[in-house]
Amino acid sequence: MALYFTVLASDFVGRYLTIQNTYGPGAKAVALRVSGDRASFFGCRILSYQDTLLDDTGRHYYSNCYIEGAVDFIFGNAASLFERCHLHTLSEGDASITAQQRESPSEETGFTFLGCKITGVRTAVLGRPWGPYSRVIFALIYMSNVILSQGWDDWGDSSKQSTVFYREYKRYGPGANNRKRVEWSQHFVTMAAFIFFVIMFTLMASTTPRADAAETSAVAVVIRVDQSGKGDYKKIQDAIDAVPSNNKQPFFILVKPGIYNEKIIVPGDKPFITVSGSKTNSTNTFRRHGIQAVALRVSGDRVVFLGCKILGYQDTLLDENGAVDFICGNAASLFERCHLHTLSEKFSAITAQQRGSPTEETGFTFLGCKITGERTAILGRPWGSYSRVIFALTYMSNVIQPRGWDDWGDAIKQSTVFYKEYKCYGPGANTSKRVEWSQKLAAEEAKVFLTKSMIGGKSWIRSTLKHVKKVSTAISNNSTGHS
Repeated sequence: MALYFTVLASDFVGRYLTIQNTYGPGAKAVALRVSGDRASFFGCRILSYQDTLLDDTGRHYYSNCYIEGAVDFIFGNAASLFERCHLHTLSEGDASITAQQRESPSEETGFTFLGCKITGVRTAVLGRPWGPYSRVIFALIYMSNVILSQGWDDWGDSSKQSTVFYREYKRYGPGANNRKRVEWSQHFVTMAAFIFFVIMFTLMASTTPRADAAETSAVAVVIRVDQSGKGDYKKIQDAIDAVPSNNKQPFFILVKPGIYNEKIIVPGDKPFITVSGSKTNSTNTFRRHGIQAVALRVSGDRVVFLGCKILGYQDTLLDENGAVDFICGNAASLFERCHLHTLSEKFSAITAQQRGSPTEETGFTFLGCKITGERTAILGRPWGSYSRVIFALTYMSNVIQPRGWDDWGDAIKQSTVFYKEYKCYGPGANTSKRVEWSQKLAAEEAKVFLTKSMIGGKSWIRSTLKHVKKVSTAISNNSTGHS
């Protein structure tokens, strides 16, 4: 556990850390400040009272994090996505959860909370404007009764009511009733409008490139932090300080369990650092049927997930435990040796691939997978007119309906989709009653789909920490040639 943590570097990753400022009520006590670009935090606990998380500048991603505080405890002017996070307010009065600082309509900044959960001790509002063009979105959120019916506050400046951008979409729970929301906050009316905005918002300012994967070393340097003295360092900051400035090599700092009372800073000239604690057995998750609740959205290029559990109900994975169209999107993706489990209580589809034209090199390939479930389901239906999905060498239990596929009520798509199967097996793999417009792949045709070549993966897919160096050797080599 860290007392105060500052990230100034780009491309920082924090995993399974507890970051806490224990000062308590009476003063602004930041636990975590993030000012570098492209920072990500997974499964972290960020704890304080007032001003817990200074989400300062840059583009940031928070996944399955627990964030606790009282007054304006998520504030700053970053462009950030908070996905499936748990926000807990300690407010003793009518405080605010967010205070976003966007100063002009030209700034591409703001906070988006997607599939999160809000609980607390007393009542609070969702946000108030630190900057006149403050921008905050809450979507697919569970809101407990701690959220005041007004929803938002103008911080005593009515002129900001016409300039702020405060939106909500399909939130639920006792605090989600919008009948008494302030008139100057709004709601996304359609899913299309919401998806369009979130895609544009989370991919904005993409002109600042991350170093290409091919230009960074495939060999990660592992540094172990252990208070008992059995690691390379006893303190997290000492491990960070050991990373050479302007490094182009990934450094993985593995922190053994313990309470680390430190003020931690990741300098701006030290990119490609991952700080990881031990994975916890419990996570801050919740479930609710009847809404589209994305668990994981992947919009970046050359992304790899190894040994992960991706859980949701409808639209679980936007690109494996889910129900309706629970793998959807328009990526070019290979799912190899994955377990897909449908929770559907009635008719549903496993995939909804969105390829919109015959020139798009996108589609889903499932290779050597396993399909199980609670009730029956089909393999896919077309979100896009030229939807492309292949199942090869996959075990299909009896949850798969004999017809296999559905045209989503649009018979025109039957002649344009690309739905094929190859050497699948199990009680659900019998193709004798499949829809006529799906086909089997011939052996020669299947070759291109049976390797990572279809996504160009041979050049960039690698297991985490497959090749490592000892810290002393790696740092001395990195330092060679510098005076």
